[in-house]
Amino acid sequence: MHKNYMKNVVILLAFIMLTINFFNTYSIKRELEALRETCLRLENNLQSYVHDLRYDIQSEYENVEALLKKEQSIFSETSVELKLKGNKIAVTMGAVPKEMATTDKLVARLIADGKVYEQEADGNYQAVILVDLAETIKPMFIIKSETSVRQESLDELYTDNIFNCRVFSEWGDREGENPEERMTLNLWIEKDEQVLPFTEEEIESAEFIIEDTGIIEGNNDNGGYGHAQSLEGKVEKIEKEADSFSQIQGDRVPALKQFGKGEFLVGYSADFSDYFKREDGIRYKIYFTLTTKDGVQY
Repeated sequence: MHKNYMKNVVILLAFIMLTINFFNTYSIKRELEALRETCLRLENNLQSYVHDLRYDIQSEYENVEALLKKEQSIFSETSVELKLKGNKIAVTMGAVPKEMATTDKLVARLIADGKVYEQEADGNYQAVILVDLAETIKPMFIIKSETSVRQESLDELYTDNIFNCRVFSEWGDREGENPEERMTLNLWIEKDEQVLPFTEEEIESAEFIIEDTGIIEGNNDNGGYGHAQSLEGKVEKIEKEADSFSQIQGDRVPALKQFGKGEFLVGYSADFSDYFKREDGIRYKIYFTLTTKDGVQY
């Protein structure tokens, strides 16, 4: 009897100890999880702080660099603006000298594709230089006096942006007796007077080119309308002869001019119903080309 009692006491004590150990282990585990979450939070905060600190340091460095550059510059302010004018680039350059005698001359000079252009600034310290189409322009200003010449080069400029404008195109049914059998592609050129490379009056001609890619796709449930979709893109100047649309082998489809509306300068449309009716599974690539009266092709 005594042995059984002692055995039960030992089992009870062991159970109590195991229970206490279980709760202690559970409590330690909870504390470890809380510590882990705290460490992760601190690590994330530290990384965010380091990122912000690097950004602030970089910003301060750029500010100091700009201030030093401005302090060392012989001009209090400079500006260079590019705009397409016919088949030339109009470069408007302006600079206000910190010190300049009345007998000194301010000259604007630039290098475009290896060619040097130079023009004396007017009374407002500005000069407008027409240059041939070029990919890059390196501007500089020169102050010429009777005894010395001072000059300062500005950052090189790329001309890509002045040849770009946004376009939007969409497929739509034409009104008629059987509109479901007629599909047209409508293309609209967005109007932006600040960067638009041409005006409506400067447009000479426009057309679509449809090219057979040789890719045959599987059948779809939409019949010949499977590839009709809305598109957005840019009109860009053709840089090289090899890139000219004249090198593309395909059908020429006349582009019918549409009146501009809202934010769009002008629109064009073309009927591609015959290609949709074929239902041959061939993927066609469609190009749009526009030529100005100055012979610049987009």
